[in-house]
Amino acid sequence: MTSIDAPVNASRRRATPWALIFAAGFLAVLGLGVVGVCVHGFITGWLTPAWTALTDTQVSLVSNVATLYAAAFAATIAPLIFRGQVNNLERASEDLFEELRVRMDTLTAEQQKSSQKVLEIAEQSKDALSVLQNHALHMMGFVDKFTEADLQNAKHILLGFQESAAILAQKALNESNKWQSTKAQFAGKWPGYAPYIHKLHECAIISDDQRAGFLEIADSRRYTRENHPETIDLVRLNILNKTMRDLQESFVKAT
Repeated sequence: MTSIDAPVNASRRRATPWALIFAAGFLAVLGLGVVGVCVHGFITGWLTPAWTALTDTQVSLVSNVATLYAAAFAATIAPLIFRGQVNNLERASEDLFEELRVRMDTLTAEQQKSSQKVLEIAEQSKDALSVLQNHALHMMGFVDKFTEADLQNAKHILLGFQESAAILAQKALNESNKWQSTKAQFAGKWPGYAPYIHKLHECAIISDDQRAGFLEIADSRRYTRENHPETIDLVRLNILNKTMRDLQESFVKAT
């Protein structure tokens, strides 16, 4: 219901039903008149002979007329008596309908938000799956080059490179025969970061080429840092991809 309709409907509810009042008054006067005539006739006796002389058909006719009169009078007087209650019921119904409409609108809006969130989660899951597939293929040596479509997942790809490089660096130290004699020198240093990599090279655990590869992967953190990351292009992403593969192959050959 609009703001324009509200005053109109309110004025209709407040309007006095003059037709009903007139009809009820007329029927009341008519009924009182008939009752008065009957009372006067029975008291004075002039109506008694006519009443006792009525046939069954006439009595039935009088009864039907009285029933019709009562029905007509009730139909006119009831709306006047219960007019306030009816108006209150109408207002309560309108208020309830409005409340239900508001709640339905709210539920609809919340449902739309939930549906949008589900779609966003599904899209994110799809992207994450694509990253995992690409990374798995890379680790198995099936991805020689990334494409423009992979750039949107470049951060996840690089994080995968960095994690793989850290595992290789840690593995190189653990499997070397210098672990026991040099482990104290690595205290406070994180695998995959420059200080750890330089220390591996200084202890002759990794070669010059391996150090260069590790440092190149470690430097890729400038593309994945949280604050002001640099933008990587496709050429650089594929160079890092090749570096990561060369690093893996170098350790496979060493074994």
